[in-house]
Amino acid sequence: MSHTLVTIISKVSPEHFERARDAAESLGNPASMRVMAAFEAVAEEPGNLGVHFSSMTVFPATGGGGHLVFEFSADGDKNALIVALAKHLGPHVDDLFAMASDRGTGSLAAYWKSHEVTVGQRILDNPGVLFAGTPGLSVARIRNERRLRNFLERAVEEEGQRHDSALAIITAIRNRVRHDPSLTWALTAQDAAALHGERSVLQAVRSILPRVFRRYLWPLTLPFLLTFVLMLALDFSLAGLGTAVMAAIDALVFTGVAVVIAGGLAYLAFDASRIRAFRTTAPRTRRPWRASSRGRTTPSRIIWPGYRG
Repeated sequence: MSHTLVTIISKVSPEHFERARDAAESLGNPASMRVMAAFEAVAEEPGNLGVHFSSMTVFPATGGGGHLVFEFSADGDKNALIVALAKHLGPHVDDLFAMASDRGTGSLAAYWKSHEVTVGQRILDNPGVLFAGTPGLSVARIRNERRLRNFLERAVEEEGQRHDSALAIITAIRNRVRHDPSLTWALTAQDAAALHGERSVLQAVRSILPRVFRRYLWPLTLPFLLTFVLMLALDFSLAGLGTAVMAAIDALVFTGVAVVIAGGLAYLAFDASRIRAFRTTAPRTRRPWRASSRGRTTPSRIIWPGYRG
């Protein structure tokens, strides 16, 4: 199975901002029954789809108007999920997305796909971190395990009244599970990343360092490589090779020193700006910010936790 984490962002014009907030609030927080039923219907579509969590938020923009942010964490193919959500959730949010400044006349699914914002940690990526709270566990499996837990709580109580031996109780419960088609899956062990223990520090470092280098630190090798190539081009001989290596090492050391100094100065500048920002905003922290003339202090949002019921 695969986890899909999607963020969709639309702009809301100032004249529609308040109506958009009202429309988002009308969906419920937690989600209303009609919206809950729409999310549940996604699981009936082909492809083993299921929504873990979803939120739809309307919050003010600095330059006026606002942003409509739709996020969901789900199981299955991204395109199939967007189509299924547009089919089942669409009738409940069409009016809300109609207030987006660039909605147009196309299908809701196409609009969502065109407004997906991908995030990452590379230099040119939109900064952001995707979080899967239950890696390797599908919505269906989580719900099945909850039903299994509820069954076992009752079964232990019932079989404990019939048997005095712990072994007899376990055997009786296993037999009941074996003869219940909705629970037989529990007799076969299934692996999942969420069930693994924490890695050691050494394992974490060995996994993280190569990725950090590939994503962030590889530009630091350019002075080393360029110096080596230029020096070798000037003297393409065995002696020139030694000179090129020494010059490249010097360039690497100087690059490292420059990065450390630049990092220290950047930290000092950031710390100073943070102190200035705190001093500027501190007198106003006694009063919460107001998102609108109505005095709302939190964004309007719909929340769908996929494990209810």
